[in-house]
Amino acid sequence: MRFIAVFGSLVTVVMGLVVFVAARRWASLDSGARWITVGIGVFFAWALISVSAIALGARTRVVQEIPSLLGTVLFLRGFADWQPKARQRRIVLWGLALFVVLWVIAQILQGLSDQFSTVSGPIHAMMVTAAAGFTLINRVQVTDDRWTAQLWFWVSIGFMLDYGTLTVLDPLWENIFGLRNDLVLAAYVFHLVFSLFGYVLLLRGFSGVPSPRQPTTVSR
Repeated sequence: MRFIAVFGSLVTVVMGLVVFVAARRWASLDSGARWITVGIGVFFAWALISVSAIALGARTRVVQEIPSLLGTVLFLRGFADWQPKARQRRIVLWGLALFVVLWVIAQILQGLSDQFSTVSGPIHAMMVTAAAGFTLINRVQVTDDRWTAQLWFWVSIGFMLDYGTLTVLDPLWENIFGLRNDLVLAAYVFHLVFSLFGYVLLLRGFSGVPSPRQPTTVSR
């Protein structure tokens, strides 16, 4: 349990660093990066609030649903702005609308008693993973510069690591909880490791964005 607490705290710290670095470079960020920064800020705020919620014995699954909805909508809006073509942007925006509809349906199906987001959790993770992968593929096809010099590259890869593992593991936790809690803990640690690595990649990406006080070098 101490191992989980340590890794969970590390993920929260790195997430906070991403928000801090992105906020300092706000003037240099494009619209997609700004939407995604605010989305990360929502999940960072939730991570801080959840500590108190758990300490007070609150049902964190129910409390988590609103920031999950808001943060995911912000992420998808950001990925939509990163699409190089109007048709691709519309696809992501339709995916955003679909997510909202599915989220509402999920709340009806789940009710208030479930400990895990057995419906909305996997949907949220799947939509973010799909949008990140869709963005990576589309931008790679039209980008002649080094991919590793682009913020969308690091954000897409980082989110695919984080939310990709969550897509698989979220249903697993529900199915084996109470039967093999050792596997639940192992799966959760596995996700935390990938989540930490994913946010380190995001931190690398946002750190590479020029500060507003630093002039951008223009190649001739």
